[in-house]
Amino acid sequence: MQILADLLNTIPAIDSTAMSRAQRHIDGLLKPVGSLGKLEVLAIQLAGMPGLNGIPHVGKKAVLVMCADHGVWEEGVAISPKEVTAIQAENMTRGTTGVCVLAEQAGANVHVIDVGIDTAEPIPGLSTCVSHEVRQYCFSSGNESPSG
Repeated sequence: MQILADLLNTIPAIDSTAMSRAQRHIDGLLKPVGSLGKLEVLAIQLAGMPGLNGIPHVGKKAVLVMCADHGVWEEGVAISPKEVTAIQAENMTRGTTGVCVLAEQAGANVHVIDVGIDTAEPIPGLSTCVSHEVRQYCFSSGNESPSG
């Protein structure tokens, strides 16, 4: 435990001046104050990291997009049918969606992960958490939605 305590004691204090500057800058942008939620908090925390002089540098950036169908179309909640989920997921693997354009501008890679898309065939280029066959069995077992 002492090794951990010694290590923690070597971490410099946050740069509160840089954090205040970042807060003022973000609040001065043409948008409602606080409208970016946790993204604003993260930016301010990054600015306060010791040794960065208020200019955060994030080397490797990634956007993880988790795609799934949750039965909301069948419940009348979603505006698009569930087939759109598979189409959008495939489009993301091609880099042709809005999130891909924004990620490219930020220098981030987009990783599209199938966590429960209800499709007859697997979508090429997607990472998966559960095999397509297992998901299809779950969807065809009588449940209208994976949540129910």
